[in-house]
Formats: sequence, C-alpha cells, structure tokens
Amino acid sequence: MTQQARVERNRCRLRGGSDGRLRLLLDGGSLGVVLRHLVLLEGVVRLIPGALGDAESPRQESFEDGRLEFPQYTRPPDFRGMRVPEVLISGDHGRIARWRDEEALRRTRERRQDLLRGTE
Repeated sequence: MTQQARVERNRCRLRGGSDGRLRLLLDGGSLGVVLRHLVLLEGVVRLIPGALGDAESPRQESFEDGRLEFPQYTRPPDFRGMRVPEVLISGDHGRIARWRDEEALRRTRERRQDLLRGTE
C-alpha cells in the first residue's frame, strides 16, 4: 500500500465515540430520521473486520467491562470555550489511562448504577 493510500485510509477511518463536549440529539423531523439511519449504519459498519482500524477498539466499547465508556474528545482542544481535559493532552499515558478508568466509573455511577451492583 502506498503512503498516500495509508493517509487516505487513516483519514477515513472510523473513530470511537463522539466528542464529549457535544451531544447528538436524535429527535423528530427529517434530520432526526437521517441521524438515526447514520447511527444504525455506523453500528453495522463497526462489525466489519478492520473498519475500526484497531482490533482492540471493540474491546474498549461501553459495557465490555460492565461500565459505560469514558468521554472522548477530538480536535480542536478548545471549542467555543469547552476545553479538552488537560490530562488528555499531557502525553502521560499512565495518567490518561487512570483518567479514562475514573471517568468510565463516574459516568456509570451517574447514568447506569444497575451495571455496578455487585461489582464494587
């Protein structure tokens, strides 16, 4: 595969999750219908081997370890005053892993306590 082909493949590769600073609302109207179809399509495409780019990605999805997924962020690091947490741009992989673990647990406690019953 040529370098240009690798760049194009990486540019088009699906990324896990959505930016934690934004919320996608899938309610009524034609836009809601289109968004619901896109969400369904992405869910199906994610089942295709290699579509996610990293074989470990599906193992890090919500519910794989009994917890919700940690928030995810994309560029730019500051979007309309909403900043990416400093730890994520620190380059300290140990701190990032701990932050992800803590955030996944925090989100699960806030949104789906039933998933934690008997595990804490």
